[in-house]
Amino acid sequence: MQLHATDQNSQLYIGVDAFILIWKNLRFWKILSIIISLPIIKQISILAYKKFAKYRFSKLTHCQLSLKN
Repeated sequence: MQLHATDQNSQLYIGVDAFILIWKNLRFWKILSIIISLPIIKQISILAYKKFAKYRFSKLTHCQLSLKN
């Protein structure tokens, strides 16, 4: 349901942490990774992302394929 990413050391990041990792490595998005990493903003972002991911997962038909196993 959530975005997954790994760094160069193969450490797994999930959800907002994955976005932070990706944005940190993109030229014009680096500032957003810094902002989202701030404690209060990160906690709010985690809650909002989990709610969004659950909603998106339930609405997209290609996501439902994983439930049919």
